[in-house]
Amino acid sequence: MGYFAQLHSSNDLTDDVFTDPNKIHEAASIMHKLNMIALELPDHRFVEVRQRIAAKYVAIQRTVMKRFGEAHHLGKVEEMRQCANTLLPFTQGYESCVTQFIQASQQGQFHSKDVFVDIK
Repeated sequence: MGYFAQLHSSNDLTDDVFTDPNKIHEAASIMHKLNMIALELPDHRFVEVRQRIAAKYVAIQRTVMKRFGEAHHLGKVEEMRQCANTLLPFTQGYESCVTQFIQASQQGQFHSKDVFVDIK
């Protein structure tokens, strides 16, 4: 609830969990829980804090997705797995990993605009 109070009173989280890039998975877990709590709050009293939580939720999701892409590019399978597991509870998180993985894997596979020409 300390994180919620911090977001309720200011625009950002200053705890090292949210500022240390090595703790992104822990931050993602906390933000997912905060987002679940925020969804249950009445709109009229908590509009600003809900918006802050939603913005941070999306930002952290994007950061983890970026890490997933970087790990894939570098062939770091364990880090990819950790990012995918972190994104499981997020809205479209795991699906985005799969989509990104497929797109990155197919990059450079086709040489013409007509995919069926390259498949022959």
